[in-house]
Amino acid sequence: MGIHYDPMLAKLIAHGSDRQTARRKLLSGLNRLFAPGVSTNREFLIRALDHPDFASGSYDTGFVDQHLETLIAPDNRADTLAASVVAIYSSKRQQVQATILPDVPANYRNNPFRRPSMKLQVGGVPIEVSWQTNGDGWFAVSSGDWQARAQLVSFEPGGIRLSIDGIQELYRIAEAGDQVFVQSPSMSRVVTRPPRYPQANARSEHESAYAPMPGQVLRILVEAGQQVCAGDALVILEAMKMEQTLRATADGVVEAVLVKQGDVVAPGDRLVEIAQKSDA
Repeated sequence: MGIHYDPMLAKLIAHGSDRQTARRKLLSGLNRLFAPGVSTNREFLIRALDHPDFASGSYDTGFVDQHLETLIAPDNRADTLAASVVAIYSSKRQQVQATILPDVPANYRNNPFRRPSMKLQVGGVPIEVSWQTNGDGWFAVSSGDWQARAQLVSFEPGGIRLSIDGIQELYRIAEAGDQVFVQSPSMSRVVTRPPRYPQANARSEHESAYAPMPGQVLRILVEAGQQVCAGDALVILEAMKMEQTLRATADGVVEAVLVKQGDVVAPGDRLVEIAQKSDA
């Protein structure tokens, strides 16, 4: 998609005989919307539609500004919940696919002092989930200080229905490599399976600023030979009808500016190259 097109991919529309009917139908549609791999504002819209002021119609154009903290408040519990769902889903799928002793829970141990566990990440934050099952669809799940009792209601590839602490929800699952997309009516998360063994990272002598999306170069704020610090602005792009500022990620010296004002760039294009300070 180029810079001359609207970046919106899809629109969800609901209609009804009155406002409340349309609002409830739109909420239902958003709760069931599953778009794995695409960042959406689904949770923001659900919170807005479900807000008492919006539901009653007693709001004005300042609604978002007045309730912004509530509408975008992070839900850290959802991160742990999503990781726990992935752990249970993976365990159940492994059991279903087993050709030997399929009735034995996956990761079964006869040592009661060591629960099976799984290390995952949500938003780059590591989360370790451990669980214990009685073999009858019940799981005792824990992660850090968080503990819950979960009952498996149903399972199929791509979805699992769980009752967690008495709240039953259908969690839809999609996988792409090491990423697992989890969604329920109450949350959407991307859970990552980290590599089993640490990966060696070769130290780079250079840092570069890349275009994160299609756009047009509005202003170039640095020149070759200029010293910059991490966080300094390098280039301003016009993308998605907004200005996007690209910043340095390390201290160093600008080796080259690879674009000029007015250039149209594609995602991943290298715009500025920086030699790290220790190398410079």
